[in-house]
Amino acid sequence: ISFFIKLTSYFSAILILFFFIDILIGDKYLSNIFYQNNYLNIESIYSSVIYILSKYNIVNYDFSFQDGQYFLVSSQFIGFFSTLFCSTILLKYYIFLSFFIIKAKNFSLSKKSDNKLLVEILLVTSLVTIIFLKGFNSKYLIWIIPIISLIFSYNKDKLQKIFFTIIFLLSSYIYLFGYFNILTFRDFDVLILLIRNFLLIFIVTNM
Repeated sequence: ISFFIKLTSYFSAILILFFFIDILIGDKYLSNIFYQNNYLNIESIYSSVIYILSKYNIVNYDFSFQDGQYFLVSSQFIGFFSTLFCSTILLKYYIFLSFFIIKAKNFSLSKKSDNKLLVEILLVTSLVTIIFLKGFNSKYLIWIIPIISLIFSYNKDKLQKIFFTIIFLLSSYIYLFGYFNILTFRDFDVLILLIRNFLLIFIVTNM
């Protein structure tokens, strides 16, 4: 019980700090996290589910252009995914904060293994935050390149390096060539998007 009291206290303090900074700098960061309740970026994990369902005529959808990018609208599942996203984003931070506290009871920066653990937690938390955004697109992956570089300096896992390389290659293809083909539901480009998103989830769940 004392652990969860401590965890909730830490989490509440972080949340209050975010709100304070948000108000202080006037950037509306927290409000932007929950933006566009009825829109999903066409590259998001949630949109991938809708593409699969639409292939079997289970759902329908339409596109809307806003703020320089395309979003999925008018699907029966968009309201559900928006509610799911808004209700779970803070829970995800809570879970990973608890993971950090449990794993790092005897944490010390002087230990190479603990440094590696810190970088892994940072990468997993960043990936979960990014890939489950409703506005997720390929450009967001630039944020995690420095963290991945650190991971590779600690971890010699060749398979992990291959997966990240494939993810960045597929994301580059989507950004440069496949983006507008997704709008016309060209099978090859939608498949590339689905593979990229699946690999992202796979890496997160196997870190």
